Amino acid sequence: LYFGTGAAATLSRVAFTIGQTDVPGEPTYHLRLNRTTAGSAFSSVEQYVESVRTFAGQECTMSFWAKADGAFNLDARLEQHFGTGGSSQVNTTAETFALTTSWQKFTYTITPASISGKTIAGGDDKLSAGFVWNETEGATGQIDIAQVQLEAGPAATAFASRPISMELAFCQRYLPVYNYSGGQNVCPGQASSTTGGWAQFPFVVQPRVAPTGITISAAGDFRMTNAAYTGLTVTALTFNSSSLLMADLSITVASGAVAGDALLLYGDSSGQILFTGCEL
Repeated sequence: LYFGTGAAATLSRVAFTIGQTDVPGEPTYHLRLNRTTAGSAFSSVEQYVESVRTFAGQECTMSFWAKADGAFNLDARLEQHFGTGGSSQVNTTAETFALTTSWQKFTYTITPASISGKTIAGGDDKLSAGFVWNETEGATGQIDIAQVQLEAGPAATAFASRPISMELAFCQRYLPVYNYSGGQNVCPGQASSTTGGWAQFPFVVQPRVAPTGITISAAGDFRMTNAAYTGLTVTALTFNSSSLLMADLSITVASGAVAGDALLLYGDSSGQILFTGCEL
């Protein structure tokens, strides 16, 4: 989500009414772009597709369903990003769609520019597919978007739904996130002193690149235990290093650990570990 100076917007997931027939396939959710302050700048939302080579010089088609709470225009466009240190971004010509208060299906066929002669660098090159609510609209309101699909060829096919387990695996390549309820094991490790130790966290899905950090819900959501002691409250859980297979974490407790002992890190409540640095 992006909005320029003077504008303000929010992005949210909204549930479809069960049994609705406006958008086919009985989708569960749709996306809502809500512009709360119009200002004089555009608001946009985009999805990154790995590798700027995707569809380069090839005809492709974007299809989507959309409606609004007013008569607004929505621009659809593609952007080619060549990565940090690479060639300058290339934008396709945007196509404008007139939205109404009823759901409609739209299609957009375009050929992204050839990347011949371009420089790709940084490992974060990508194709961006997105929507722009132009500043010329000059109004607040909301736009709803559903079943966005980008595919090769000159025509849109029926929207392809994927199982949630498959979708989750794809997402974890870019954003490895793990949630734990009370008592669930996280990973094994070893105590290095009376106040902590380390643990090796194995990834369920191999990430796109090795993570470079973590964000956790709260240290107190986790405990450290073994046969000699039970449920030591974790006061800090930090990132040391990682590969594509696992991450090395440091665990800190107030006291009670025994250096050299094997340990188990587990979730005491609704804990979450999010690994960062894999995103595009």
